Amino acid sequence: MLRSRHLAKTDIPAGNRSIGRSLVLYWLCMALAMLAAALLLLSVTGVLSRTARQFGETAALQQNNNAALFTAQMDALSAQGIELSETVSGELERFLANRSLSFDALNDDPALIAELETALIPSLETTMAGSTCSGVYFCLDATANTSLPQSKTSRMGVYLRYSGLRSAHPSGSTACFRGTVDAARANGLQLHNRWNPELDTSLIPGYRQVMTWEGDRLSGGCLWTERVPLLDTWENVTLLCVPVRDGSGTVRGVCGMELSELYFGLSHSTVSGPYGSFVMLLAPMNGDTLLLDKAMLGSTEGTNLSASGEMKIRGGRDYDTFIWNDTAYLGKYQIIPGRLADGYPLAAVTLVPESGYHNRAQSARIGWVLGSSAFLWGCWRWPLRFPAAFPCRSRRALPQPEVRSRTGSLRAFGRSTS
Repeated sequence: MLRSRHLAKTDIPAGNRSIGRSLVLYWLCMALAMLAAALLLLSVTGVLSRTARQFGETAALQQNNNAALFTAQMDALSAQGIELSETVSGELERFLANRSLSFDALNDDPALIAELETALIPSLETTMAGSTCSGVYFCLDATANTSLPQSKTSRMGVYLRYSGLRSAHPSGSTACFRGTVDAARANGLQLHNRWNPELDTSLIPGYRQVMTWEGDRLSGGCLWTERVPLLDTWENVTLLCVPVRDGSGTVRGVCGMELSELYFGLSHSTVSGPYGSFVMLLAPMNGDTLLLDKAMLGSTEGTNLSASGEMKIRGGRDYDTFIWNDTAYLGKYQIIPGRLADGYPLAAVTLVPESGYHNRAQSARIGWVLGSSAFLWGCWRWPLRFPAAFPCRSRRALPQPEVRSRTGSLRAFGRSTS
């Protein structure tokens, strides 16, 4: 009797505990399976992907670096251009004062022009050697022959350029693109194969703006041109224009630096990343449109991008979308300091082909799908591998605890006593 009562007190709670534990594990497995299914669905639809935010952070970081680089380069060239302007102004004043001549005496005097250019070329070479540019020039408002039809736009000056650029650190020979033959020979310079004695100011956007500028600080008169073709060559360039004044403060010409398209591409190569190759460019901006036909592009290796047409901008939460010739690019842009001759703001842009981003997003989505699928498979296999933990799913019947009736006879739980 005592033994049977002891069994009744211990066996029933043990069985109940076993059933309760099995039910808890079963429902836990069901909850995990539902969670895995939800994760799988969200992975397939791309909701869980963090690629957009990660790309936006990467593009923003790259854009900040590029904007700082562009701004520093333009500021340095502007400072060097102002220094060159002051050097040319000082040499011009000394040259005319030593000969008791006025500025207008330079007109129709090729020998005097050649002598002045000979004196100024060493200053140009020094500036060119210490600058991150592909060329340097000065142009004064005088001409060797006022009787020619093009005399209104043909102006004396010297334009030096590097020849055979192959790296972002210019080296090699310097060619005289514009200037008198006598001045070039006196300074040991070879003539460019597209040489001319004078500059055509009609091809310099903003030339008239600089010549009519009135102000105290030269920095207020500085401006950059859009990308323009270099006469009689296959190259395109952008020019820095700085006023050149005489002793009375009258603007007598312009000077500055050249950034050729080739040099710009060598200086700003593509940056490889997980989303593809980032391309850098400087472009005038008209509303929500980048004017690529006036832009300077860095290296475009790995893309079909070229400096032509227009590029539309669509703003986004994590990044911006750029549409060019029905091709989408993704990235960031920002306006940087810089006065353009045509008045447009100048934008520094960093972008990557959309295909590279999509490849990265697809890889991330596949990873999420595989992980969620493996989790779901594990939730389904667990009850099958451990059937003892889930007796409700086993083919064996649950054990029937026996209890003793008050009359002393054993009755099976749930079984008739008759």
